[in-house]
Amino acid sequence: MENDWITTISHSLDLYLNYLQDGTKSVQFYEATSPHHPPSIPITPPPFLAPYVTPTTPTQSPHHPHLPPAIPHYPRRGATQIGRTATAAVDYFNIEINCHGCIKPVGSKTLACAQQHLYPNAFLQELEGDANTIHAAADGSLPTSERLQATAAVIIRWQTERIHQNRFVAGRVTAHNAELYAIRSAVVQCTQHNAKQIVIFTDAIGSARVAVDLSPHSGQAHLLAVCAALQGWLQGDEERTITFVNVPSALRWSLHGQAHQYATQLRVPLGQDPVLTINSIRQTTDLWHKQEWKTKFLHSLLPGAAFLRLWGVDGTQLQPSSKGRPWIKSAGSDNVLFACMCRCVLNHAPIGSYYTHFNIDSRTHCSCGQWQDREHILAYYHQYTRISIDAPALGTGLVRFLKDNPSAFAFPKPDQGVG
Repeated sequence: MENDWITTISHSLDLYLNYLQDGTKSVQFYEATSPHHPPSIPITPPPFLAPYVTPTTPTQSPHHPHLPPAIPHYPRRGATQIGRTATAAVDYFNIEINCHGCIKPVGSKTLACAQQHLYPNAFLQELEGDANTIHAAADGSLPTSERLQATAAVIIRWQTERIHQNRFVAGRVTAHNAELYAIRSAVVQCTQHNAKQIVIFTDAIGSARVAVDLSPHSGQAHLLAVCAALQGWLQGDEERTITFVNVPSALRWSLHGQAHQYATQLRVPLGQDPVLTINSIRQTTDLWHKQEWKTKFLHSLLPGAAFLRLWGVDGTQLQPSSKGRPWIKSAGSDNVLFACMCRCVLNHAPIGSYYTHFNIDSRTHCSCGQWQDREHILAYYHQYTRISIDAPALGTGLVRFLKDNPSAFAFPKPDQGVG
């Protein structure tokens, strides 16, 4: 086992040194089609898109009459990022991150969908007419059932001919790791052919960036396989390039949609020893702790005896979440309202019961003469507006009560001339 680790580390260092020596190759990332992916840094289109894009002259009309105007040129970031703890292969292959102008959908849903398909269809048409380019669609699929393993699929074509397709069982992994598996398979298979350009369509451009980054990541074996394949392939010819094209999964675009369907059709049970990754183990652990947190909140005295338990509109008790729900979401961005809500729920408020509990020398009775506690304020104080005779039981009901009665659970204003 120790020798295996040494071999892996040595292989990584070899790749690292080769990347340092070679700064002329091109690995490109390319955004296509979606209004949800605005243009970012630099715009240098691959050769097969040259007739359609004129990056340095944004006001000039494109060659193709049905494509929108080219977007402006943005300054390129430095190729080398000083101070990083690890070195990405992209920094030493002179990588350019390319983005293209997006079509803003207008009109009916059908028209908008047709507009969004315009760019990838133009890409594909160019690829099918270029004998020097091989293109592939890669997709990973994470099943909704916890009893099934994730899958990955790749479809490779040379012009209009489908020369390879395959799908794999990725194991019990995250969606990111499944996408890495698919990208790895596409890169390894494409680099075995004598093509000058490789174009890979993916809906996970973030995973594509990680796939050519040698710094430590979950699924490190995929990264090493991708970089090893690219090292030999790119060094074989100075004109070789590889381009990753981002096609949003919601687009269900033809070629990538076929890869997605091919991956989802493979359904494999977990079995006894599925493949695991660091990300999947971390994700499983996080989910387990969140569930344990909710269980203790619902079925123990952990929140405290004074905690006000509220209910949702679906009839279930409000439960804590790590993403600001549901109490923060109910109050919105009103800080004063949320502060009053916290005082009410926790029963830590400037009211008589709180003063008595902590021996604070202040008035403990309401202006109506009754003992002032939370229940009295929510259900009985006659000067407050209510939508029902009972205290609010729903989270939305409490928010409505506090909005209608801003002085409830709020600190009293100082007398005039004081403070």
